[in-house]
Amino acid sequence: MLYQTRKTQEKKILIQRKIRIVSNACFENFNATEIRDHIYGLREMAKDEKEMFIMGSVKQIGSKKITSKRKERKRLRYDYSFQGQNICRQAFLIINDCTEKVLKNINRHLNDIGAVPREHRNTGKKPHHALKYEDIHNAITFIVNYAAEVGMPQPEAPRGSDAIPPIFLPSSDTKKGIHERYIASCQGTDVRALKISSFEEAWLKCVPYIRISKPRDDVCQRCECLRKQVIDAVTEEEKLTLPHHSRQMGPTYFVQLRRVQVFGVRIDGLSRQMNYVIDEDQTIGQDGTLTNGPNAVISMLDHALTENGFGERKCFLHADNCSGQNKNQYMLGYLCWRVMTGRHEEIEYSMQIPGHTRCLVDSGFAHIRKLFRRSDVDSVGQFQTLINKSAATNEAVPFQSAAWKWRNWKSFLSSQFRAVKGIRRFHHFRVTADDPWTVYLKERIDGVEKPMSIRKRGATPFDATELPEEIIPPGLTLERQQYLYRNVRPYVRPAHQDELCPTPAEE
Repeated sequence: MLYQTRKTQEKKILIQRKIRIVSNACFENFNATEIRDHIYGLREMAKDEKEMFIMGSVKQIGSKKITSKRKERKRLRYDYSFQGQNICRQAFLIINDCTEKVLKNINRHLNDIGAVPREHRNTGKKPHHALKYEDIHNAITFIVNYAAEVGMPQPEAPRGSDAIPPIFLPSSDTKKGIHERYIASCQGTDVRALKISSFEEAWLKCVPYIRISKPRDDVCQRCECLRKQVIDAVTEEEKLTLPHHSRQMGPTYFVQLRRVQVFGVRIDGLSRQMNYVIDEDQTIGQDGTLTNGPNAVISMLDHALTENGFGERKCFLHADNCSGQNKNQYMLGYLCWRVMTGRHEEIEYSMQIPGHTRCLVDSGFAHIRKLFRRSDVDSVGQFQTLINKSAATNEAVPFQSAAWKWRNWKSFLSSQFRAVKGIRRFHHFRVTADDPWTVYLKERIDGVEKPMSIRKRGATPFDATELPEEIIPPGLTLERQQYLYRNVRPYVRPAHQDELCPTPAEE
């Protein structure tokens, strides 16, 4: 406060000194207090407001722009006033807290354009060094691919938020360190690298759900021990892309490689994990989509139970707690269908509690990721061989129409079974052949069991031989085929280019 008071006093003294310099004739009708208050009032205005006020205080003498000798008038005369009285130019500059250059520019603008706000000539123009869309897109693609490689995705967004589920990067990472990786990947290419400030700003605005996790204390000991054993296992296997090389080239961070997805089903009785390998052109939807819906999940689970059964009458199933994939009316309807058609007599279906997203299947995925990280894979066939080599318990199951098919279970079951109200709060389900239309629900393993009928009005029992209709994969769009051929094929070894990125088919 003392510093501000001293600065204010110095400004007052400076104003008083300026007033004394000017002839007393310009100030004989004004006192120093009026001028000082006027200057302080102008300083509180915005730049445009102050300039418009000055324009209103300036009056041009004569309106002719042509002299009597038919020449363009180069110098114009102006009258300057304050509180309705004419004053000299020097006094006008002091009273309006304005410099000679600014007043000259205002007069020129007033003469050429008129009494309208001044605009900078660069307004609306992009500087030559401005970032382009491709530059920002490449940076965001790098961040997304990096998060897919080392990030830990969460099952859902925080409660009360409709945002994208966050992906947490290791707490040992920093944005500066990630930016250095980004710079290194841009070297030797024609990709323009963003500086650190632009890189962080693009990150915050475009992919705010990718975050660096914070160090925590007082965490669950058992959870952390299991987490360390997982070794960066992931269940969302759309993160596996081909080609993959142990010496990864920087430009591949900016390319959308061919996606390969894996769905795991572990059979504890055999100590074997079946890994269903789905190429991008083999999914239910185009371009690798619709692999986490009920049609895809139930089709693969049905194949696993049908081809690997022991003739058992009672079955126990465990799955991660994902309402859109594993916990829905169609999955419960499928379990009821199995006991209704005599495939089992009783099925118990248990889900993990929220927050615990890792299970025994993830250990099999961890072995796959561990070997995949240090291997060169240029085709789906090589990836299947890698799965079989990753662990003695891992087995690759490729998509083949003769072995297993996509079926429209959603339409097949929706006409007979209805949804369970409040299904998210239940974690244990049981169905029996004695009453196949009823599901027994429990919130906890030691909780009270609650029966609930999911039979729709007018529903009739299924025929044991009746199956849903087959769904034929639509394959890749022409646009995606062209993208793979142009952008991904150069990074594939020549022997596998026609298999992974073939020549686009004509429409």
